[in-house]
Amino acid sequence: MEFNRGLSALAGILIGACLGAVFYIMPAKFLICGPIPSSGIFLPPGVQGFVLSETFRYGVISGMIIGFLSGLSSTAPLPRGHLSRSIGGVCWLVETILAWATQYHWLAETSGGRILIIVLISFFSMFLVLPFSYTLSFIEKIRE
Repeated sequence: MEFNRGLSALAGILIGACLGAVFYIMPAKFLICGPIPSSGIFLPPGVQGFVLSETFRYGVISGMIIGFLSGLSSTAPLPRGHLSRSIGGVCWLVETILAWATQYHWLAETSGGRILIIVLISFFSMFLVLPFSYTLSFIEKIRE
């Protein structure tokens, strides 16, 4: 059966960008905001801009690369949802490690309790891979 790898790569790029941003920002935001005293729900504007720029730099771009490679390596018409779930699993693994590797220097000023919360959030975000990936599986309609 003939299919277009370009459309599969495009779907992978879109899915990878979304999932890369989500799975990077979860631990990175807690790592960056660890030393900031909790004075409410909202972050200072400069901190929020920094979090978003780091998410784009490390989360979205690396997620797009993961999605592109997964889209090109997908076999002929997989059932809907398989591409997004595979991208989600790889994005969770890569983006969580990348968040810890790029934002580890904030841990020096963070209390032990907050570090434990960051570790737990990093681990329990693994259980969100399948629901988030399945939610984005509608993008795979591009391949069809």
